[in-house]
Amino acid sequence: MAFLDVHQSLTGRRWIGPSDQDSRMAQGMAQQTGHPFALCAVLSRLKVTPDTADAYLNPQLKHLLPDPQSLLDMNTASSRLVNAMKAQESIAIFADYDVDGASSAALLLIWLRELGH
Repeated sequence: MAFLDVHQSLTGRRWIGPSDQDSRMAQGMAQQTGHPFALCAVLSRLKVTPDTADAYLNPQLKHLLPDPQSLLDMNTASSRLVNAMKAQESIAIFADYDVDGASSAALLLIWLRELGH
């Protein structure tokens, strides 16, 4: 099948354009999302669905990170922290010395101080 009436490249390779099914999927996505057909053609080739097109085009960090509650013992740790804050207990912050550890510890200290603890 030719694409844009081009049957082969300058090197003689056969030029194959999108299938009718690919074009229908892109057209449907364009109708559902309001995005241009050309963009929808690319998205549909990447297996992006109309429901996930906007999230794919505008990714947000909160959607890319795991749910903190899925971490082992997170519920136990957060409950313990809340109880310590309510009881005005001392809270120790342990962190490693690399950039993410030091930054996380600093942010946690700032957060605790802002809460008056």
